[in-house]
Amino acid sequence: MKKVKIGILLFSIGLLSLTFAFKEDLFLVSKNLDVFASLYKEININYVEETNPTDLMRTSIDAMLEELDPYTEYIPESEIEDYKLKYVSTQYGGIGAGTLFIEGKLFVNEVSEGNPANKQGVKPGDQIVKINGIDTKGKDRGQISQLLRGPKGSSLSLVIIRDGAVLNKTLVREEIKQPNVSYSGILDNQIGYIRLDKFLENSGQEVATALENINKEKPKGIILDLRNNGGGYFARGC
Repeated sequence: MKKVKIGILLFSIGLLSLTFAFKEDLFLVSKNLDVFASLYKEININYVEETNPTDLMRTSIDAMLEELDPYTEYIPESEIEDYKLKYVSTQYGGIGAGTLFIEGKLFVNEVSEGNPANKQGVKPGDQIVKINGIDTKGKDRGQISQLLRGPKGSSLSLVIIRDGAVLNKTLVREEIKQPNVSYSGILDNQIGYIRLDKFLENSGQEVATALENINKEKPKGIILDLRNNGGGYFARGC
């Protein structure tokens, strides 16, 4: 009985500690929101030059999120449909090539077979220096995506460097379908394997379909491979 009482006491102390910590977090959030709201109001009312409240708010939000990670960003409700078309949808008008930055330079790291980049001879390792006449130097990931993607059937020009030679390529964007599950099947040891590259639209259904097919083979176990999965998106109206 004594041990039970001690256990209850320790549990109660732990619960109280969590409660106090939660209340302290709420207090700090509320306090800082009050400070921000006061400053935001004073600037908009009393600043010597005219200010744009929407621009000020967007700048403050972007600055806050920059302190977190490259994958967390704020998209206003007015821009969400355009954002989903360009970055979230698994179907879009593009060239079927993946890119990455190395020391500030933009390189092709993968080319999908049968898509525009592949048809025009773009190869992994090519350095892209211009897209539609616009230098890629100094651009971020979002800006590059905007330049590469566009309406299906629209043309796109690339200036690339390969082995020191400058090449010009003209491509026509096509509808590119990107599966979330890039591979699924049974490994040699009768273990089911599903590789999920990203969490975008239809990802849940793709995993469910892959799992259903694998279960028909009666696997000994299942591996869900999330390596290099950059995540997806969480949409919430504000």
